[in-house]
Amino acid sequence: MSLKHTAMFKAQILALKQAGHKISDLNKRYKLGHSTISRWEQAIEREKQAIKAENIPKSESQMTEERIKDLEFELSQLREEHEIMKAAVSLLCKKKSEK
Repeated sequence: MSLKHTAMFKAQILALKQAGHKISDLNKRYKLGHSTISRWEQAIEREKQAIKAENIPKSESQMTEERIKDLEFELSQLREEHEIMKAAVSLLCKKKSEK
């Protein structure tokens, strides 16, 4: 049976662990598995890393690389549109010459 624990409960358990309580004691007292507490710790760490990554300003070279990728994508779209327009003009010219 899987229980859904609140974020507050998880934070309290992790705070107790950080304060020096042994995982085995927390497991017995709150009927939690060792892997459960480990998963919660890993999830918190991933969230911290994601927040750090969002707050890191991009370097000029990273911004330039992103801009180049955007422009290359835009160029490929414009080339495709150009080919479609050439084909349409060719078809229109054929129809006019057939009349």
